[in-house]
Amino acid sequence: MKTIFSEITYAFNSLWKSRQRGGSLEIITPFPTSTDMYISVFLTQRGDFWIVSDGGWMHGGMYNCEIPYADKIYDRALSFFMDDYGIKTTPGAEGKGLYYYKGTKNRDLVPNIIFDLANFLSVAVNTSLVEFRDQTESDRFSRHAKNFLKSKLSDDRVTFNAVFSDSVPMARFSAVVRNKKGRGSLINFISGRTQNNIRTGFARSNMNFDLLEDSGIGDLVEHKFVLIDDSVTSIASEKLAPMIQTCKKRGRIPISWEHSRDRIIAELAV
Repeated sequence: MKTIFSEITYAFNSLWKSRQRGGSLEIITPFPTSTDMYISVFLTQRGDFWIVSDGGWMHGGMYNCEIPYADKIYDRALSFFMDDYGIKTTPGAEGKGLYYYKGTKNRDLVPNIIFDLANFLSVAVNTSLVEFRDQTESDRFSRHAKNFLKSKLSDDRVTFNAVFSDSVPMARFSAVVRNKKGRGSLINFISGRTQNNIRTGFARSNMNFDLLEDSGIGDLVEHKFVLIDDSVTSIASEKLAPMIQTCKKRGRIPISWEHSRDRIIAELAV
């Protein structure tokens, strides 16, 4: 067992790298981020005080992610991590940027503060990738879309977050619009600030449409709309193009919220 322990510590130690950066030593640590990078910290000695900082990298986006400082949930999580690891902040030169740091006068504790800061940066960056905002963004768009449909259609015609038929309870749609002939039209709302969330929205929408069509009652549906929140990502963007093309191939109608939402009402009036 001692042999395997030695192999483990040797492998871990070999992951640490360093290089001189002016008056500071950059230490490339083995602490990973979910953006496929490793945390770097910068060690500086000022008199008898040792300071280790992140060099402004996290605030500056060096880890290929945007830190959602304005998000209240993330802000509480970040404050917790800072208290837990004893991390402080200071503005950069001329007030530009933000540095996270930890210091000590005890040279023996320098490894400890390096470990603390590296751990803090790893969890702070990785937590920032949790999509706190997307549910809020989706809820916001859903409210706007519902209010729009309510303003154009009578209450007895439209229901939200509903099934088209009780025979297919798993196929649920953002809105179901009925007509007097027992037929109807379906609308799915798609929103999100990240490509992953938008892709998930399209996938969920397609699955629900497919479930209904495979049930044998798809002929009762007149229109299959996909209402896309393009206030963040343009509906003409290359990121959305393949997903929109898939919708069209399957007989669904992609609609831009920003530019053509009234088309839904026009189609339903036909």
